[in-house]
Amino acid sequence: MTTETIHGVAKLANIINVRIFDKDRYAEDSAILKGVNYVINAHKNDIKKNSIINMSFGGPYSETIAKLVKKCTNNGIHVVATAGNDYSDTCSVIPAAAPSAITVAASDKLDQIANFSNYESCIDIYAPGNNNNSIIFNGTSISALYVVGTVALYISTYSNLHPSNMFEAIISLATKNIITGISSRNDTYFMRAIFGNLLLTESGMLLDELGVL
Repeated sequence: MTTETIHGVAKLANIINVRIFDKDRYAEDSAILKGVNYVINAHKNDIKKNSIINMSFGGPYSETIAKLVKKCTNNGIHVVATAGNDYSDTCSVIPAAAPSAITVAASDKLDQIANFSNYESCIDIYAPGNNNNSIIFNGTSISALYVVGTVALYISTYSNLHPSNMFEAIISLATKNIITGISSRNDTYFMRAIFGNLLLTESGMLLDELGVL
């Protein structure tokens, strides 16, 4: 389906649901490999090659999955990974710890790290994920979707970039060092995207959808 049938910032994007979990919400590495390789092959056969994978899952660090993420980005696929909701070290979780993924943690409406969000140096960017006004769900999976949407919007507004360059572009759109409640001394980035009449606010609201802009 396309997002045009619902709502969002990238209304002409095709959403392809690739199932890797069983009925008990468990995924073997073999199932993840099969699902992601399906996406890679579909990307290779696509003319436009404007592909983004939202990896909203996590498990103990696996070099196999880390290499799989790298395979995606080497092929020009943007990988956005959720940091996880266990309030633990993101660097011990995969795919969040994969260096070539854009790893997204959750912030709350006070610009603090959400009290459930994973943390530490493997975090690339924060986005609204707690007490959002525009949606009813919380979690770093919600935060990751804001970044997925921003990448899609960037591609449609400007053009596609190599994943490493897209990462730099997304970071350049973010607000620096406003997230509090973390112990890391690294710079933090909050996803704040402006494209024409679109502004993602700290509360997660899209002002063009609210008629503000």
